[in-house]
Formats: sequence, structure tokens, C-alpha cells
Amino acid sequence: MNNPEDLIKEVVKATGSTIQVENIMLESFRDLLKDEIKEKMKQTLEKNPEIKREIGEAIEMLIEARLKEAYALLKLAKASSKLGIEAAPPKIRDEMIKAFTSLFEKELMEILNKGF
Repeated sequence: MNNPEDLIKEVVKATGSTIQVENIMLESFRDLLKDEIKEKMKQTLEKNPEIKREIGEAIEMLIEARLKEAYALLKLAKASSKLGIEAAPPKIRDEMIKAFTSLFEKELMEILNKGF
């Protein structure tokens, strides 16, 4: 007959796998429920083009706001870089300018190669 400790270990293993199966089933149910809700919402949008148009406008506004935010952050980074360079001792100013230039040049080239 098996050692009681081995038996306990086997029971714990079996219980753990059961819990994993239950979690998978719950996640699957949630996914099915989400899909049903999405389908219902799509049907409702198709019946009411005004709401669909309004959502589209709101999404465009959000995208525009995010792009403006990114642009503002870039301008802030540029101004901060200028401030740092101006405040730096003349001895290291040239080194900083070269470092910033190479950093931004590399990043911009990667962005341009990906996006355009």
C-alpha cells in the first residue's frame, strides 16, 4: 500500500488540475459571453447609424488628442534637451550635442522606415 504522504501528494495534484480545468471553463464562458455581447452591440449599431457615426467621431477625436499629446511630449523633450545642453559646461556641450543628434537620428530613421 502507498505511503500516506504520497497519497496526499496525489490528491493535491488531482485537485490542482481540476482547478485549472475549472479556470479554463470559466475563461471560455467569459469569452463566449463577450462574443455574444459584441454581436448584440454590432446588430444594434447596424440598426442605428447615428450612434455608429457618433462613436466614429469620438474615436477620431481620441486619436487626434493622442497624437497632439505625443507631439507636445516631443516638443517638451526637445526643449528639455536644449535646456540641458545650454546648462552644460562648454567642455561637454559638444559631446552632448553629438550624443543627442545620433540618438534622435537613429530613432527617427527607425520610425520613418517602419511607417513610410
